[in-house]
Amino acid sequence: MSSETPNGGERTPAIPPPAKKDPALNIALRGDRLYETNQLDKWFAISSLLLFVFTVWMVVDDYNREWRVYQRAFNRLSVEQTVLDIEAARAAIDANSFNALDAQRLEAEGQLAQNAAAVAEIRDRIEALTDDHYAANQRFLFARARYDVERYDYEEAVANDPGNAEPLGERANATLAEINAYELEVESLTIGIEDAEAELDGLVGMRDAIEDEMLALRAEFDRLENVRNTLNPGLLVTSIRNAPVLDFMNPSEQVDQVILQNLYYDAPFLQIPRVDRCTTCHLGIDQAAMADWPQPFTAHPQLDRFVASDSPHPIDSFGCTTCHAGLDRAVEFSRAGHTPDTPEQQADWETRLDWWQDHFLETPMLPLSRIEASCVKCHTGAGDVPAAADLNMGRD
Repeated sequence: MSSETPNGGERTPAIPPPAKKDPALNIALRGDRLYETNQLDKWFAISSLLLFVFTVWMVVDDYNREWRVYQRAFNRLSVEQTVLDIEAARAAIDANSFNALDAQRLEAEGQLAQNAAAVAEIRDRIEALTDDHYAANQRFLFARARYDVERYDYEEAVANDPGNAEPLGERANATLAEINAYELEVESLTIGIEDAEAELDGLVGMRDAIEDEMLALRAEFDRLENVRNTLNPGLLVTSIRNAPVLDFMNPSEQVDQVILQNLYYDAPFLQIPRVDRCTTCHLGIDQAAMADWPQPFTAHPQLDRFVASDSPHPIDSFGCTTCHAGLDRAVEFSRAGHTPDTPEQQADWETRLDWWQDHFLETPMLPLSRIEASCVKCHTGAGDVPAAADLNMGRD
C-alpha cells in the first residue's frame, strides 16, 4: 500500500492496535500534557455557549438603550395623536357636499362612458400629433445647427476666399428656408395638439373638475393618512429597518444631532467641535403643537424667542448646550448632566429615572431656576436682557 496521498503529500500511518494501549506510543496516555483533552473540550463548549449568550445579551441591551425607548414612545404618541387628528378631519368634511359631488362624478362618468369611442379617438390623435411634433422639432433643431455652421463657412469665405462665397451663401439660404418651413410645421402641430386637448377637456373636464373638488374637501384627511402610514408602516417593516446589522440602511430610530459652528467643548489641551444630541430624546422641542406633551417630548417654552427657526436663537445656530450646558454628545439622561432644581425633584428622578450625578462632568446642566446665568455669555454689553428678569435684577 502506498504511503502517499493522491496529491503527492505524505500520509501519517495509523497507529497499530497494540500501540494504542501502550502509553509510550499513545499521545493521549503518555501524561506529558498539562490538560485533559476531554475536560478541555467541555470547557470550550461551555465558553462558546457563554460567549453566544453574552453576545446576544449585548445586542439586545444596545438596541434597548434609553434614547431608543424614548423614540419608540414618541412614535406611539405621534401615531395616537395622528389618529385623533384623522377622526377630527373626517368629521370636518361636509358629508352632504361630498355626497353631492360624488353623485355628480358618477353622472359625469356615465356620460364619459357614452363618449368612450370619441375620447379614445382624440387621445390617439393627440399621441400621433405629439410624435409628429417631436420629429418636426428635431428636424428644426438639426437644420438650425447646420445653418450656424454654413453661415460661419459663408462669412469665412467672404473674408478669405471670395470665389467660393456665392455657392456657400446659396447653401446657407437654402437651409434657412428649410428652418422656416420646419418652424411653421412645428407651430401647426402645436396648435393641433392644443385644439385636440381642448376637445378632450370638453369631454373629461367635468369629471376631472369634480374629482379635484372632492380631493380638496378631503385634502387634510388624506394628508394625515399619509402621515400615519409614514409613522406606522407596520411591525414587520419597522422591525427590519431597525434590526441589528440591517439598520445601517434607513432606520427610523437614530441619533439626531446639531453640529454647531465655531462652538467647542473644552477638553485638556484640545477643543472638540460641539455636537448637540439633545434632540435625540427631546423630539418635539421645536413643534408648537406639542406644548402639552410630557417630557421629554414637550415643546420648548417661548418658541418665539428660542429654538424655532424664525426665533432670535434658532436651534441650528445655538443648539441646546450653549444655554443649558451639559455633555453635548450624551444620549443618556444622567450622562447628559441633567441637574435637579429641588430636592423633591432629585428624589423623583432617582426613583423614576435612576438618576445619578456625574462628578467628573465639568459643565453639568444648569437647573431651570438658574438658566438665565447663560445669557451673559452673549448679552455682555446689553442693558436689560428680554425675558431674563432674575438676571436683570441681579445686575441691578
